[in-house]
Amino acid sequence: MQLNIYNISHPIIQLLSNSITNANISSYSSQTCDRYLGFLIIYEILRKYVTIKKLYIKLINYTKQLYLLDIDTKYILLTNIEATYNMLIDIQNLIPNIEIINIEIEHKNFNHTIENLKNKYSDSTKVYIFFLEKIINNEKIIKTLRYLEKYIDLNQINIICISIQENILHKLAIIYPKLKIYTTEII
Repeated sequence: MQLNIYNISHPIIQLLSNSITNANISSYSSQTCDRYLGFLIIYEILRKYVTIKKLYIKLINYTKQLYLLDIDTKYILLTNIEATYNMLIDIQNLIPNIEIINIEIEHKNFNHTIENLKNKYSDSTKVYIFFLEKIINNEKIIKTLRYLEKYIDLNQINIICISIQENILHKLAIIYPKLKIYTTEII
């Protein structure tokens, strides 16, 4: 089986991702682009994963209908917060019950964090795990996935990035052919 690669081609997302990969923009503009790009990418991807339940409230003269997130569905975002902080600013406003977990493989608490993750969500009915990186241009992602597969079913993981190098995609396809990757650009 081959990798599932999804190209996020919304025009606004393409414009913002182009601004980020272009090194000629100011620091302020880069932070603003990161913020909106993170929000829009997560919005686009979560459209197919978010489960909404309808709640009907019977009032005296009419019935009110509310839409609520399914509390049995868990959303986890694994990322290096230091590298993706600006992309994460508005995400918890979009999905209030998403848990953002800082994972940096070189960090001393990485093993403990991942073990806790497995224990915490082993009983949940639906768990969607997203791994967010700005740009994937080295094999660090493979090292991280090798460690994660000891604790998490990699079929649950969706990789999100602005851009990814083609040679890394080929390596991922050989090692993890069932991964889902969402990106705006393949370099």
